Amino acid sequence: MHGWSKWAADGWTSLLFGVVIPTLAVLMPVLWWVRTDSARSLSSNGWTVLGWIPGARRLHRLNTAATFADVLHMTVKAGVPWGRAMRDAGAACGNRRYRRAAFAIAKSLDAGESLAGSSSDAIEKQLKKLPSLVRVALKSSDQRVFMESSLLRAAKAYERRSSELHSALISWVPAMLTFGLAGGITAAYAVALMWPYAVMLKTMASGLWR
Repeated sequence: MHGWSKWAADGWTSLLFGVVIPTLAVLMPVLWWVRTDSARSLSSNGWTVLGWIPGARRLHRLNTAATFADVLHMTVKAGVPWGRAMRDAGAACGNRRYRRAAFAIAKSLDAGESLAGSSSDAIEKQLKKLPSLVRVALKSSDQRVFMESSLLRAAKAYERRSSELHSALISWVPAMLTFGLAGGITAAYAVALMWPYAVMLKTMASGLWR
């Protein structure tokens, strides 16, 4: 009993449950909202810090896929050589997997290989690491007009899906975080406050019934 009473009356315990944890309960949803909103800026290197939040990694993946497709479409349409276009798209998208695949493909293209109907195992392996809609578009690189329109449609499709997910996340994730943290804090505080009192009552009752 004395141990629990001392722990509950400790100044650090009061500070933890009375100030620190309630402050975090308020700041976490706000931080999530800010980070989710700024996630639309795809060059953010710190995005993976909150990757544990449900839906965050998928949102990031959709955003980077949209950027990759959009940059690749713009550079190819502008007449930039394939190798350079792939490197630009990989560098701009903010996704390490896509970047590595794009740079590997660019290296093969610089060596004279082709995307359309490629029989190169190296290119095929790297293409599988790219967004699926981009991969389909690149398979028709010998039909330039069709490929450009396919890349544009891919970019818009990923952007639309990202926007829908983004709207859903900023609506319910802060509420769920607040509910979860507030509920956990309330339960922990109730246990810390009431446990010594319950132990004391039990001890008193035991003494009375002797």
